[in-house]
Amino acid sequence: MLAAIIKVKVTEQGTQKPIANVLVKIPNTSIIAITDSAGICELNNVPPGNVTLIFIADNYKQLSINKTIFTDRAIEFTVSLEKLQIALNEVVIAAGINPRSDQQSQLTEKNTLQLIDIASGDLIEHTGSMSAGDVVQHIQGLSVTHTNTGNSDKAIIRGMEAKYSYTLINGFKIPSPDDKSRYISLDLFPAGLLQSVQVYKSLTADMEGDAIGGVVNLVMRQPPDVPLLQVDLNTGYSGYYFNNAYRTFSSKAVQDRSPYERFGPSYYATGADFSKDNLSFHNSKPLPDATANLLVGNKFFDNKLGFIASVDYKNIKTGSDGFFIPLNVQPNLNNVPAFSDFDKQSYFNNKIAISTNEELVYQPDSTNKFTLSHFYLNQKDIETRSTVDTSLALGRSGAGTGRIYISDRSRVHEQEVNNINLKGTDSYNNLSINWAGVFSEANGRYPDWSELTANTGRLIGPSGTIIQTPLLLAPLNRVWLSNKETDLDGYLDLHYKPQLFNQKLTLSGGALIRHKTRDNFYNSYVFSPTINQLFTNIYQAVWENSNGPQNPLGNVNNPNTYTATELINAYYLAADMQTGRLEFVGGIRLEQTDQNFISLIDPSVGFGKTVNISYKDWLPDLHWKYDIDDKQQVKASYFKSISRPALYDITFAAITYEDFIVAGNPFFKKNASR
Repeated sequence: MLAAIIKVKVTEQGTQKPIANVLVKIPNTSIIAITDSAGICELNNVPPGNVTLIFIADNYKQLSINKTIFTDRAIEFTVSLEKLQIALNEVVIAAGINPRSDQQSQLTEKNTLQLIDIASGDLIEHTGSMSAGDVVQHIQGLSVTHTNTGNSDKAIIRGMEAKYSYTLINGFKIPSPDDKSRYISLDLFPAGLLQSVQVYKSLTADMEGDAIGGVVNLVMRQPPDVPLLQVDLNTGYSGYYFNNAYRTFSSKAVQDRSPYERFGPSYYATGADFSKDNLSFHNSKPLPDATANLLVGNKFFDNKLGFIASVDYKNIKTGSDGFFIPLNVQPNLNNVPAFSDFDKQSYFNNKIAISTNEELVYQPDSTNKFTLSHFYLNQKDIETRSTVDTSLALGRSGAGTGRIYISDRSRVHEQEVNNINLKGTDSYNNLSINWAGVFSEANGRYPDWSELTANTGRLIGPSGTIIQTPLLLAPLNRVWLSNKETDLDGYLDLHYKPQLFNQKLTLSGGALIRHKTRDNFYNSYVFSPTINQLFTNIYQAVWENSNGPQNPLGNVNNPNTYTATELINAYYLAADMQTGRLEFVGGIRLEQTDQNFISLIDPSVGFGKTVNISYKDWLPDLHWKYDIDDKQQVKASYFKSISRPALYDITFAAITYEDFIVAGNPFFKKNASR
């Protein structure tokens, strides 16, 4: 049977202004459409014969018209809706789709040319997800990394490391509180604040180009159409602690700032300047977990002004046991793998976080809209790691022998993200303008990161029996590490819809400018125990240099203390054309990147003090979509993207995380050949 396409433009009676968000439907069928900002929509696969079209919009009288469809040619016309006069004896019922529903997510996936998967608000609620990391586990084709205690952490898109993707909040990129990566852990974002999670597996020219893997867009809750008050309270308990004690320390005793920061660079630190309680470990039974979520929202003034405010709190304890076997860099003879140690590790983590999201939307008419949004999160991870490290090389003369290191690490990781943006949409006939200004700041801190270690050994005695040597105190490092990253962004997008050959065409262009600054601070103090000192606890420990650090001035002048900047200018042009069941979009993006840093490394070092890198990228893309019918379609995408290094990556910084050293490379060269 032949089918027709109906294109209709809806305007306001008298003023002839286009009306957006008008629901157009054909009764007793599944054919529906919603007008865009230009008041235009399209209904596909309309059967021949007499057809009734119903137009429904807030604050306008419902309109019903009849049309006769003869052929499969496109039919175009314009209708005008009469402004609704409020009367006490009249009730208007408007239909719409819940933006958090599976139906809305499926409709967005269908209408978007890019390869995109969406986890709806309904899915988030039904799965009981606690964070955005938990949510993306339910998206097809994605996998998620996990922390040592089992929390969902980073999304793996297209099988690529998380550093090859980026994260957006409501469509805007934000800086990371991580001290070495651009990527933001999805575990930071509570599921209760999310309206949906969108994962883009291909890029268009209007999107930032440093995503070889893809993009995760976290859409926060939007102002509701009806009054909203929602309170969620939950509790639980980790099964790990049914059979294991919770090993912890006094996190309140952790000093936020090092002696260098408190007293100045010329201050000679003594043992009295360092707390001991954060290195005194004890076992206990943890209290039950607690999570809470509150949402409040409404619309006022004939739905012109809407707001939503939400807050989320969580206090969760997790734990795990495991083994770690480090592999030597140099293998044995004949390339046989060489192992030096066998570590038994236990992790105990307490995550305390509070997050808020507020959004204010003002839409005076159908052609103008202004949105002010604010997102804030603060998370503290209090972690103890207990390790028993058996050396497979030092002091080993047979099975059951060798050097043994016993250690407890106290580490508090504080992360904070603050994002505020103001954006607007203005339409003038066939031209629409989108603009936005964004301020974001991310902070990360590891105050007094320390690991208290003692060593012993099992040796074969003269009689052939195994002898346990005394437990001796080992050297102690106390580290203060902090980073701050600030972004100032400006966005501008233009969209023009000309009438060309009776086809649906959109021409787009835009620009982005971003100024990023990063400040990184690293300071460490080294404590050396007196010779052959037996270990009992931190309070009985005796250190050389009058119980003070070996380097009383600290170690600030190193490659890990630096200031860096990044300036990105981007411009794009794109065209989106639809003809019948076929739609395609093509575009090209230009990104200019300038990165530099200056560190506090010793000036006598001939390299690594400062680096400047500048490069330009042309990033084309082409996307194609064909609707076979209402339930089937085919999509294909081509795009070019880049892997932009994080500012840490271009420094000489080198830090040991867990059991591996992570280092930067100031000799980075773009498109370097081998």
